[in-house]
Amino acid sequence: MEQEEFWRLVESMGTEPDDDAFERLADELATRQAWEILAFEDQVASALYSLDTCDHARAARARGDWFLYVRCAAVSSGSSIYQQVLADPKELRRFARREAEPLGFGRGNGAQIAVSSGPRA
Repeated sequence: MEQEEFWRLVESMGTEPDDDAFERLADELATRQAWEILAFEDQVASALYSLDTCDHARAARARGDWFLYVRCAAVSSGSSIYQQVLADPKELRRFARREAEPLGFGRGNGAQIAVSSGPRA
């Protein structure tokens, strides 16, 4: 999945998505092929990993699961906000009281997929 498509899907939820917005995204992803869902998951993981720095954790004053949920909130706010937070860790602080846990977890589409521990090609 190209980054452009990933961000289009994320931004379809709006900048402050609620549970209904995450449900709509899950519904959209459930209509797609397994490889597309995995590609979306890879993009989420990559975006979250990029915000997983000591500077970001310090700025958000968050740790553990809460730090994950705060990063999810930043990613779910869309590409331009994500880029701001990526460039300036202090920007993550505005998400310290918000969370977007559903972005980090999902539901299946009923298709069986083979999962390996190696990199996806």
